[in-house]
Amino acid sequence: MGTTSTRLPLPSAATHNLRSLHIAARGAQGALKHNNTIRNIRRMTKRFSIIMLQETRLAEDDDHALQQDFPGHVIFYNNNTTAAAGTLFLVHRSVLNDFHVQHEVIQKGYLSYITLSPKGDGYTSSARYVNVYLYQGGSIADTTSETHSTIDSGRNSSSNRRSSRSGERRRYTTAWRQRTKQVKLLKSNLPFAPYTVFGGDWNFVEKAEDSPHPFITGHYKMPSHFNKAWTSFTEHHHLHEVAQPYHTWYQVGATNKDLLRSSRLDRFYVSL
Repeated sequence: MGTTSTRLPLPSAATHNLRSLHIAARGAQGALKHNNTIRNIRRMTKRFSIIMLQETRLAEDDDHALQQDFPGHVIFYNNNTTAAAGTLFLVHRSVLNDFHVQHEVIQKGYLSYITLSPKGDGYTSSARYVNVYLYQGGSIADTTSETHSTIDSGRNSSSNRRSSRSGERRRYTTAWRQRTKQVKLLKSNLPFAPYTVFGGDWNFVEKAEDSPHPFITGHYKMPSHFNKAWTSFTEHHHLHEVAQPYHTWYQVGATNKDLLRSSRLDRFYVSL
């Protein structure tokens, strides 16, 4: 008579925001972008059993992208449109030797997960991998820091700047509201379970030091409604972040090319 164990041999995982698979890209430049993207994914598959991709930008009914490039993998799609969003799992077929894999969508194009149920009798738990792409939206840029050196060349320049900032502020507010809704979905649709791995592009940082210009990028200054939802979500799932010090998002200032913005947006959390 054998004994049961809850110590699952969890497959390794990686996450990557593609900023598009460039499936429909045209011309030599488009083909180059697509080939480079495939090359980067292929590098990851050599090291990790489960690849979690965001911003695939595939058509809603596209269920064959990457099949020819990765025949050794099972692919689970959560497409949105060719213009935005989309998540995708690449699962190496060796994982299916030990687990039954089921894919579920929480939010079209943004949130999905796979459940790995052991085929053998030696384990009492299943595992979940949650692919997260939180709403991007706009950032509340510190335009004064980049426009003081700009020469006003017309009467409407001041009003144009006010209008631009007003639009940015609306996009900023909308982005945080959408993220708050998404975090609530991740709590309400997923009961707590050990061996749950959340990974992806969170589009915000928890600490100011994870974004050297936190009040320019807008990735750090969390409104109270989001902070409350985030705390409730992390406590519900008993989450701990997997240590990873590297910044994964970079942007050069629109007018001040010396202003480099970066943030540590792509992260893993695990339920313990």
